[in-house]
Amino acid sequence: MHCSSRSIIGGLLSATTQRSATLPPGFLIPAFSSASQTASFSSSTTRAARKDGNPARGISAIRRTGLNKKIKLSVDLKNLPKPVLDPKRHSTVQVAEDHGLWEFFHNSRTPLQNPEQLHAHGRGWTVQELRSKSWDDLHRLWWICVKDVNRCMTTEAERIRLDAGYGQYEFEARMEEVRFWC
Repeated sequence: MHCSSRSIIGGLLSATTQRSATLPPGFLIPAFSSASQTASFSSSTTRAARKDGNPARGISAIRRTGLNKKIKLSVDLKNLPKPVLDPKRHSTVQVAEDHGLWEFFHNSRTPLQNPEQLHAHGRGWTVQELRSKSWDDLHRLWWICVKDVNRCMTTEAERIRLDAGYGQYEFEARMEEVRFWC
């Protein structure tokens, strides 16, 4: 059932005896003033909106109404790569010793370290020490701190992934020493 704003306002204005009791508040009158505005009281779409020519309309994974013969997938199941399960056939990737991604790991090149290695670090720079540095030295120090944060975050992500049970205190202490963003 549709109801237009013209019929609402017309009905409200025609009843002059109850006019003051049935008029909407003043802030709602602009919403009713448009004569072309109509709205349905139903929240479902009309049947005309559903006829969009979509061939996949009505396919549901919940109701197990899968693909029919007319629907073509963009990926052919025959052309998907197969995983290599034989360890002898795994490829060995050679990585250069000076590759930049090694800077995400500590010197041992392992993503997870023991607590002694995590706790072994120096102190943070004081403000007086930083004030005596040149612009180039500060710039180099900034990037050293960025690399250190990346190493710490890599170690922390691996610690969380493995649920190692140690290293959170060391991570927080190291991040407190690095805190270059403050």
